[in-house]
Amino acid sequence: ALAAAGGWRPRRSRRRAELRLLRWLGRWGWAVAILLFLCPVWAHWSLRPPGVAAAFGALFGQIPWGDVHQHYEGPPRLLGEGHFGPFSERRPLNAALLSVRLALTGGDLRAAIVINAALCGLCAFWLARTVAVRRGLAPALGTFAIVLGLARDFLPTAATEPLGMALACLALAMLLAPIARRRLGWAALGLLALDAALRARPGAQLMVPALMLWALW
Repeated sequence: ALAAAGGWRPRRSRRRAELRLLRWLGRWGWAVAILLFLCPVWAHWSLRPPGVAAAFGALFGQIPWGDVHQHYEGPPRLLGEGHFGPFSERRPLNAALLSVRLALTGGDLRAAIVINAALCGLCAFWLARTVAVRRGLAPALGTFAIVLGLARDFLPTAATEPLGMALACLALAMLLAPIARRRLGWAALGLLALDAALRARPGAQLMVPALMLWALW
């Protein structure tokens, strides 16, 4: 519905208001995006879980449980012993970046989760901004809302989904940018980010060769 609304011809007053909003979001939208992506984390810490995955993956708001506990176990082991456990070796990119955040925060998992949610919000903002340049405000807001809706259930946890979504947003923003059609190197960077996203959170692996053929075409 928002994409269709972007194709309408609004009145001049509405068009001026949309341009003012676009300018404001272009300047301060990154801060709004970070706050919106931090809201599910704060809600879960207040024992109001945003969804089933967060309730199971972070018991009582903070305790890693189930697969999330396995994802969390590897980074402290890497920092203390110098190697991953067998579970984290399956998803080493997420565990390695979590170990970096834990090292920067002195082992504080809460601070590491906040940093991860903030970075995910920044990547979603960049994607929405790229969509706004090409299609307008309404499709950009719809894109941001979809990403937030998919990520909100996993943001309070140490799962791999937030990192995969952040890298996927980064890849889409680079591939949708006008420069990707003029410079093959920029499109290659977008494909590299998408490949990293699929390594952080495995998905449709055939997307990478398909997009490589699209970029060459």
